[in-house]
Amino acid sequence: MRTRFSHPLWIHLPSVVALGAFLWVLATSGPLPASAPIHFGVNGEADRFGSPWPGLLAMIAACVLVIGIAVSSAEQWVRKETKKSFHLWSLFDDLFVGFMAGIGIAYVKAITSGGDTFRFPWQTVLLVAGATTVIAAMLEFIRPFRPFEGRIEMAAHADKSVLAEEVREKLSREGAVAYFETQNPMWNRALSVILPVFAAGQATVDYSQTGELNFVPLIVAAVIVVLLFGGMRTIVTRNDVTVRFGTPGIRALHVSMNEIRDVTLRPFFPLGDFHGYGIRYNGQMKGVFLGGGIGVEITTRQGRHYLIGSDNPERLAAVVTTIVEGKTPP
Repeated sequence: MRTRFSHPLWIHLPSVVALGAFLWVLATSGPLPASAPIHFGVNGEADRFGSPWPGLLAMIAACVLVIGIAVSSAEQWVRKETKKSFHLWSLFDDLFVGFMAGIGIAYVKAITSGGDTFRFPWQTVLLVAGATTVIAAMLEFIRPFRPFEGRIEMAAHADKSVLAEEVREKLSREGAVAYFETQNPMWNRALSVILPVFAAGQATVDYSQTGELNFVPLIVAAVIVVLLFGGMRTIVTRNDVTVRFGTPGIRALHVSMNEIRDVTLRPFFPLGDFHGYGIRYNGQMKGVFLGGGIGVEITTRQGRHYLIGSDNPERLAAVVTTIVEGKTPP
C-alpha cells in the first residue's frame, strides 16, 4: 500500500535544491585535483594536502541523512496535529544543508582554481542557508492542514467511556485507526536543545582557533537530536502498539494487538523500579518512559510484560483495551 504523507514533501524542496546546487558545482567544475588542500590554518593558508573526496562525500552523506530525518520528524509532527501549527523543526534541514552546501560550493571553487588559501565563506554560506531557510519557512506557513486519516480525536475533558465509544465507532469501519500521544518532559526538551547547541558551538570555536572544521562535535549534536528531540511517541493502531524515540522515530517497542492478553494501570518510580529513564529492564518487564507516575502495563499471551510511560495513562489504556476487546472473539 502506498504511503500517504500528511506533511507535504515539497516543503523540503529548498534543502534538496541546495544540495543539488552543491552537486551541480561539483560535477561541472571539472576533475578535482588528486591532491588538494584539506586543512587550513587560522590565516586560511593550507597546511595539509590530500584527496578532497572523503570530506566532500561526508558532507553529502550528512546532508542526505539530515533531509531524511527532517522528513520523518515533520510527518510525525503533523500526524499529531489537531489544527494547523507552524513546525519550526521542519526548517532544520534547510538551514543545515544550506550551511554545508555554501561551504562545499566555496571549497570546490577554491581547490579547482588552484588556490592554497581558504577562509570561511561567510557570504556564500549566509546567502545559501538564508535563502533556503526563508523559502522553507514561507512554504511551511502556507502548507495546508491535512488531518491524518483515522486519527482518534479527543478533547481534554473527554472521559474513558467517550473515548472507548469513539474507538469502537472507528473500528467498525475499514479505514485506519490511529491514536498518538507524546511524553516529552521539560528535562528532555532542555537537553535536546542545549547539548546540540553546545556541541555545535564547540565546533565553531575550534574552527575559529585552528581553522579546521571538526566534524566530531557536529556528529555528537546530530546523535543527540536523533535520540532526544521530540521525546517519546506512542502510536496505537488497530493492529499494534508502537513506541518510538527521537526525531526519526527509533522504534523501542512494538506489540501486536493479537498478542495482548491484559492491559492495566501500574504506579511506578523510574529510579527505584528501573534505575533510570528511557528503555529499561528490571528483570520482570521492559519499560519505555521519560517520566514516572502511572504507566500502562501490557501483558502478552506469552507472559511478557511491558510498561509504557504516559502523561495520560487512563486514555492510553482505554484505547488499547477497547481495540483488544474488539479483536477478541466473543
